Amino acid sequence: LARGFFIPPKGWKPAERVASATEVLFTDTKGKIIADSGCKRSVAGTKWHEETRQWMKELGLQPVREECHEKFRFGDGKVVPAIGAWKYPCGIHGRNGVLSVAEVAQDCPPLLSVEGMSDMGVVMDFGRRKVTVEKRERDMEKLPSGHPVLRLDEYGEVSDFSQEFLTLTAGTADET
Repeated sequence: LARGFFIPPKGWKPAERVASATEVLFTDTKGKIIADSGCKRSVAGTKWHEETRQWMKELGLQPVREECHEKFRFGDGKVVPAIGAWKYPCGIHGRNGVLSVAEVAQDCPPLLSVEGMSDMGVVMDFGRRKVTVEKRERDMEKLPSGHPVLRLDEYGEVSDFSQEFLTLTAGTADET
């Protein structure tokens, strides 16, 4: 049995604490969702849902809560139940649509499932690092962690959404 040992190179220092995957993924996910081809159901943690509902409110949009009793298994192997889900009016590359994203009560970056990408017409070309949605091709955007993300705030006509997603914005309410 051969054994090896490590001889550090000149100037080598022990590694410092590296941020966890969740900390890295949450660095810039406002208005974004990670395209995850291994995800069967779109999901995100409560923190992301709260932030997303807030910025959508600022745009005059309101997500709709729905029941969700699904369970998720993440990298640590633990099974986590959803505490509900939200239907979000979104725009990806100018194409409007509605995405249902389950909510889990733990740190979890926003993950867009294969079905969610399919529903929005997302085509990802990793070889060319391009993303196409209804013939609108753009460079693939990535987080610092290297994960591909899609912007959810690149809307077409917001008025295309059904009334359930629209809120009255300041100055638009009838004064009586």
